[in-house]
Amino acid sequence: GGGGGQKKGDTLSSLEEGKGGQTRGEAKGEGKAFRHDLDESDGEVIEIRVFPDQQQRLAVEKARDSAGAAQEGLGHSSAEARFAPFAELPSLCLRVVRFHPTMRCVLGPEFGAAGSLIDMRKVIDTRSPLVACRDKVLGDLRDIPRVLTAIQADWHQPEGLNRRTAAQFYSMLEKLVLEEAEGGRLEVDVLVTAVEASLWMGEQFASDLQGLFPSLRVVPISANKVIGVLSNTRGTAPMTGFSFSSLTVSLKRTIVVAISHSGQTFPTLHATHALRRICGNRVFVLTGSVDSKMAAAVGQMPETDAPWVGRVWHTFCGWRPSEALTVSTVACHQSLSELLLYLAKRAASGPEPFRTASGLKLSKNDVADIKRLNATVVVTAGTIVGSDIAGVPLPAAMRRTHQNLVQNGRKWALHVLEGPHAWLLSSAYIFATVVSGYPIFSAIYATWVVPAAFGELETGPEWLGKLILGVDCLLYCFLPLFFSIILRVVQGRQLSARLGKRTLVIGDVPYVHQLLESYVSKLFSLSYSIASIDVHGANVVDHLVHRFTHRVTRGVLVAAGRPDGRLFSMTKAESWVLMALQQCKAIVHLLAPPEVLTVGHNPFRDPSVVDSHVCLGSKRPKFMSELLVGVTEEEPMQRLAKVRQQANTQSSHEVLSEFRKGEPLGVLALDDITNKQGTAMLTDLAARVHRAAEITLVDGKYDHSVHSRYDVSRHSQRVANILGNQTDISRHTARNDASRHSNF
Repeated sequence: GGGGGQKKGDTLSSLEEGKGGQTRGEAKGEGKAFRHDLDESDGEVIEIRVFPDQQQRLAVEKARDSAGAAQEGLGHSSAEARFAPFAELPSLCLRVVRFHPTMRCVLGPEFGAAGSLIDMRKVIDTRSPLVACRDKVLGDLRDIPRVLTAIQADWHQPEGLNRRTAAQFYSMLEKLVLEEAEGGRLEVDVLVTAVEASLWMGEQFASDLQGLFPSLRVVPISANKVIGVLSNTRGTAPMTGFSFSSLTVSLKRTIVVAISHSGQTFPTLHATHALRRICGNRVFVLTGSVDSKMAAAVGQMPETDAPWVGRVWHTFCGWRPSEALTVSTVACHQSLSELLLYLAKRAASGPEPFRTASGLKLSKNDVADIKRLNATVVVTAGTIVGSDIAGVPLPAAMRRTHQNLVQNGRKWALHVLEGPHAWLLSSAYIFATVVSGYPIFSAIYATWVVPAAFGELETGPEWLGKLILGVDCLLYCFLPLFFSIILRVVQGRQLSARLGKRTLVIGDVPYVHQLLESYVSKLFSLSYSIASIDVHGANVVDHLVHRFTHRVTRGVLVAAGRPDGRLFSMTKAESWVLMALQQCKAIVHLLAPPEVLTVGHNPFRDPSVVDSHVCLGSKRPKFMSELLVGVTEEEPMQRLAKVRQQANTQSSHEVLSEFRKGEPLGVLALDDITNKQGTAMLTDLAARVHRAAEITLVDGKYDHSVHSRYDVSRHSQRVANILGNQTDISRHTARNDASRHSNF
């Protein structure tokens, strides 16, 4: 597998040492226990019989042999085919038949060999520590900081098992890039396969890997499509609507990444087996536990003394009973981010021929920037879920973001619970008025109106009494509406929204809105129809407007994620998000537009577009573009206009003075550089930023690159390199290279 492979003594015991955990047998104080995993790929059948004693077992076998049943043992006598696997249990009898390479009977010695019987006393205990919480979903949420800490700690260890697997993956990528492809344009370099949530994250990983190494061809595909095609003998028949087949792709040199939290998702597991037969040891898997069927499919055994084969990444999540995905998706996302960071670091430090052939544009300082951003994940996650790595709630001052999220969640929960609340109030009113015999209007009429108007001895006109009863009947008919309006007035919610089940539309980048749509749907999967919600998802900057604006009705709830428009690389993206939400907000009926909630790092909120905004805290260092003195606008387009004004009116020396006022030295990590050197670098940086502003903000034909030109690296060494060789700051290749894949 290349560099970073297995070394002498590399076993799973190092994983337990890093976790400070125990094996299953040690944790429970158990005696002997063994497990046998059936061969799901090629087929295996085990017959189990239990006899009262050994004498009866021998008598039964002798009788079967005398009856000519040797064929049942597939070439062996019944006595040979059946065996007692454990001397301590002579009454237990097994007969094992396997179908690879041919149908045959497995005898006792082969069945009891290492790799067939797994000693459970040596298997790593990968069960997740249950947080003290009756709500399993809430317990998983509180466990996120601990899992993220474990992932980061493992990836930061030079001898961490995940890093060793990543080293072999990188070695294969490097060999793949430097070798001349034989399959031409059909050649697939990296194939990422999974289903549902794992596939959505795998698609984002494939996109990021493609961006990291532009010359590679990285293809994400559903595991269902893989097994649907590869189940065909030649693999030439694609599934309807998809082109994946042996006629359109070549897997001769392909590296495979299969993703599944459980490690036994049916399509992904069987796709792993199928691709393993084609690609051999070039198949890698990412699972929540080393003790999984997918790990076994690539040759990784779960015992602590088993050698590490370097084909498995694990997310430290273990088994999770809750169906709604929380910590498992976060852990998978973080593990893939760590893998990308590792690959970027190795590639940026690698030889020049590989960097050139792969199309890598990142420098060592860029990777250091990303690493610093990644280091803030654990702290930020704690403020969002409201607990530390031990699952203990944080002090109130440190969980304001969590409290803000919960507050907005409870407000929207009132929309969902409006139906049950109105039904309970209506039921209470009906019981009270019918049992007492005094509907509210009839009671008022009989108690106050009649004595005052007709005297205490009179009953009033009969027709008037009938009319009052009609009013009471009308109230009974519209009791839910009546109490819903009362609830909305008391709770301060929108008055004219539609009654009944609410609709939630989640808008964000593809993998985020797909994960959240699945998460919310599963939370309400067992709810009664009266207290449920319809959930949809869409990409805000793509098809939200086209798919949902014509379906916006009174009371629709829209939750959208916003990029941080304070960074020029995301300014227009946030503007597009706000514009799409404004189009949704423009659909008004009976003075009731949709209710919009946004989540993001930029505190800016336009009340005419956004009803509620949750501003996420951030521990990351600031970019140079955020240190421009005088550019305080948070509205994205106003910020761009302010920078345009500065570019037209200020010189590079004035920009430098603004940087100095912002005290960027700590941000730029110039602690080891003398003041003179730092000043010179800042002067050059200010001039470069000023010239970029003049080009990108004044000359309209370069407007498309304004964002990346401004978000220059925080590290001055990269700035010095840029000034020396005039590298394109935007990290794009030549503007006339539309595909950016010059090698293809």
